[in-house]
Amino acid sequence: FMDRDYKIPASWKVPTYSAREECGLIWLWYGNDQPSDELPWFDGLPRSCRRTWETSDIWPYHYTRIMDSNFDVYHFPFVHRSVNPGLGPVVVEQEAEDLGDLITTRATLDDYADQRKGTRARKTFVMNVRMPTLLYFEMTSRLWLLASMTPVDDKRTWVFARYYANMPLGRLVAWLVGRFEYNIVQDQDRRIMDTLPAGPLEAGEYRYGKADAGSIIWAKKRRKLIAAAASQDARPGA
Repeated sequence: FMDRDYKIPASWKVPTYSAREECGLIWLWYGNDQPSDELPWFDGLPRSCRRTWETSDIWPYHYTRIMDSNFDVYHFPFVHRSVNPGLGPVVVEQEAEDLGDLITTRATLDDYADQRKGTRARKTFVMNVRMPTLLYFEMTSRLWLLASMTPVDDKRTWVFARYYANMPLGRLVAWLVGRFEYNIVQDQDRRIMDTLPAGPLEAGEYRYGKADAGSIIWAKKRRKLIAAAASQDARPGA
């Protein structure tokens, strides 16, 4: 046992980080300067955990591949055809905007432009990302998903998902929708990701088109952030 006069070896010292609990999550700041009082949240998304259900798991994929798949909305009619049988396969409207640490995307899928336009084949997807991996997905006008893809190492990612149901019996609805989406829809995504190469997504590995604007913005911003951090670490005394 050690008494009060025992001198703790310098090698035992560990860095401390600013942390706080809010919105049902623990937020940790590991930057050198002081964190902002404003959390990286999304406008319109409740900060309360009422009418929500959440789950998490460790997925055996690098977080860059999961994030890239999240931006890929036009895979829905193909990978998720069993749960979206009437969804059109063509991106007829698409926009993505770089707002600093926020990327906003909106894409509308429909049937072929000269057929059945305006029928049940049409659906608009809204997905926004707070850099680097906090995601908001608008399932419907009253059902929302908050997710985070947090890297564990070069082969694994902690995937957190919280489902919001802004309606009566919201917690029950969120549980039902969340269980279905996470266990059925996400399982279909994971079967596709099992076929992809392991490790991080490398620049130039995929050929992107106009509908991939969100993926392109995110990848460029990620590379810039990594380069900025490396430059800062390289300074004398860093």
